[in-house]
Amino acid sequence: MGMTGDLPLLYSFRRCPYAIRARLALLASGTACIIREVKLSVKPAELLAASFKATVPVLVLPEGGVLDQSLDIMRMALARHDPAGWLDRTDDDLIATNNGPFKHHLDRTKYPDRYDSDPASHCAACLYLLRPPEERLSVTRFGAVGLTRTAFHRLHLGL
Repeated sequence: MGMTGDLPLLYSFRRCPYAIRARLALLASGTACIIREVKLSVKPAELLAASFKATVPVLVLPEGGVLDQSLDIMRMALARHDPAGWLDRTDDDLIATNNGPFKHHLDRTKYPDRYDSDPASHCAACLYLLRPPEERLSVTRFGAVGLTRTAFHRLHLGL
């Protein structure tokens, strides 16, 4: 199923914010892996066989397991080795807001034709939802990176 040797295989896409945050956590944890960049319009059969979602990121583990959610990949990597203490700086409520309501409105802002929606109202909802996270993230120690801050990485640049 796409395995090469004893290293995990990460199916990724360079600009996908979910794949980016998975790659950042793998890097921060020192988890060696093979990264296979995917052309989203022509997904490899191995990716489709590994995950019915057929979206990136997907991490195929040497022992045969598959993780197809970026947060699962992040938590697995950091549970194995977290030298910078990212897991100590985790706010599950903020991550849930980011991955749920915020992502819902962001998609409708970026792709109004796909959702037959008013992008201005969804953009306003995004900006409203961003206020509490920005306030909560700004009180962290200067320069401190953690799971929560990394989970937000690049997702908000679409506004």
